[in-house]
Amino acid sequence: MGLINDKEQYERLDMLIRRRATGSPDDLARIFNTSKSTISRMIKEMKSINCPIYFCRYCNSYCYEHKGKLIISFIATCNDEVG
Repeated sequence: MGLINDKEQYERLDMLIRRRATGSPDDLARIFNTSKSTISRMIKEMKSINCPIYFCRYCNSYCYEHKGKLIISFIATCNDEVG
C-alpha cells in the first residue's frame, strides 16, 4: 500500500467508526477485503496517536469515546517556524 491508499483506508475506517457502522472485526475485515489482523493493526495504530477507540458490544461496532474526526493532512506553518 502507498501513502495515498493508506490515507484513504484510514479515512474510510474513521468514517465507519464515527457512524458506529464497523460491525464486528470479522465484518470489518470483509468490508476492507483484508485480514482481521490487518484491521487490528489499523485500530492499534489509530489508538497510538490517541484516537479514543473502543469496541461497543451493544452497537457491535468500534466507536469513539468522544466526538471527533481523524485528519491526515499537511498543515502550513509560518515561514519562521522550523521543524
